[in-house]
Amino acid sequence: MLKYFKKTRRRLTLQNSKLKFVRYAFIEIVLVVIGILIAVQINNWNKDNINTKIEVGLLEELFEDVKTDSAFFNSRIFHLKSYLSNVKILNAIERNRASDSTANTPFNNYRMFDIGMAYQSTVILNNAQKIEAFSNKNIQELLRKYILQYNYITIAFGQKDKYFDKYAGDLLLKYSDVSFNLPNNTPLKKYYSIIEYPKNKKVINFLRASVINCRIQASNLLTINYQLQQELKKTLQKK
Repeated sequence: MLKYFKKTRRRLTLQNSKLKFVRYAFIEIVLVVIGILIAVQINNWNKDNINTKIEVGLLEELFEDVKTDSAFFNSRIFHLKSYLSNVKILNAIERNRASDSTANTPFNNYRMFDIGMAYQSTVILNNAQKIEAFSNKNIQELLRKYILQYNYITIAFGQKDKYFDKYAGDLLLKYSDVSFNLPNNTPLKKYYSIIEYPKNKKVINFLRASVINCRIQASNLLTINYQLQQELKKTLQKK
């Protein structure tokens, strides 16, 4: 192609045909511009293709992190509910409102005065700084809500740990040995006597309030987690 242009240019120059030379020059300029535009378009397409592959990888990683968080915080809620269920039954026993079957509910050895548990988020750990990397605005907004809700979880769990350390530390030392040695099928009515529930019920019910708050905040996070999972599924199906 270049040889053809050179030969044509030389022939027109020798013929001294100004009009033909101008027409040729115009056509050559147009072809060069078209070539540049095609090259730019191909380059942009390659960049878009690369960026799409990168984003798909980020979306897939986020999706796995969201599923990890879902399983993790569901386990947190399970333990929190277990604790709250124990307190509810102990209160019923104290008021003589527990049936025999309820009073004989096996104590699950979840320590009444030490409910410390981890609450880290894989989504926050791996994606908090990547929000702008996602082109989907819904995913960006859900991630921002996720970060905000995790802050509430941090506050709630931190407050719970603070209250348990402050108000249940002595009770933990007093009753932990016997609690640890209880078999799994020990009925709650027996545990009620071991921890001298009537004497300690005010502290236990005060601590219960902070556990409820942790359960609420964890449940709220899982609601956003589910929404994020659904949005990620739809987005990945379109890629």
